[in-house]
This record gives sequence, structure tokens and C-alpha cells, in this order.
Amino acid sequence: MSTRFHIVIHPRPGGVAAGDAVACAGGACRALAVDSTTPWPPFPFSYEELERRLSRLPRMFCEPDGSFVWVGPAARQWQLDGLIVDDGRSVVHLELKGHCCLPVWQQLLQQLDWPARPLMVQVVQAGLFLAEEVFRDQFVDRLVGA
Repeated sequence: MSTRFHIVIHPRPGGVAAGDAVACAGGACRALAVDSTTPWPPFPFSYEELERRLSRLPRMFCEPDGSFVWVGPAARQWQLDGLIVDDGRSVVHLELKGHCCLPVWQQLLQQLDWPARPLMVQVVQAGLFLAEEVFRDQFVDRLVGA
């Protein structure tokens, strides 16, 4: 069974550096030093564009209110429930709950222009910001197939 998470995915602002070592699911990891004065850029695409991208994924169901669910095929046990948040012009962030395997995680992030666009992940319950690659190493299951 995959690790479960509740996160918010943001574009990673320039100049945000690694901060303190903290306890994570798979041991210690380095959080990002993000403060309230850091300007947070939105994604360079609209809600409508991201919804189009996500809708092309197999077994992805998008609703007009910005919510979506993406489920694995019957033989696989993963599911992602999400919400696209925008400011009327651009996507600000993506809220996500669930569990998945590495190929699914990467396929989702590709819709956000990753890996060309650096991302950071806010782990809601822990109140931490992590670089995407740190989050991936700690929370995304590598054993379950897509």
C-alpha cells in the first residue's frame, strides 16, 4: 500500500534554499526555508489549460469547480483527489490528497511543466515545505505499478 499524503504543490520561488533538517516519513529530510516575504509566483497557465491537460490522463475525472480525482486501474491501488486553485488568470497551486506510485506522480507533475519548472510541496499536516525531489523520495511509493 502506498503512503498517504495531504499536500499543496506550488511553483518553487527563486532564491528559496534548503533550511533545517526535520523528521520525515522515511527519516530525516531537509525542509525549505520559506517565509512570508517570499514572493510566490503562480503557474504560467490558466485553470482552463491545466484542466485540459489533466483531462487527457486516463481515468482522470475533472469537475468544473476545480476538483478532480484520478484513480488507478482495477488491478492497482492508488488514488489522487485534488483541487486546482487559481486567481482568475493563473493557477496558484494544486491541493492533493491520496497515495500513488512514482510513475503516476511523475505523470501528474508533467502536467505542471515539471521537470523544467522547479516545484515545492507543502506537507499540510506537518507544516513543512519540501523541494519536490525531497517529497518524492520520502512520500511517493516506488513499488506499486501505474
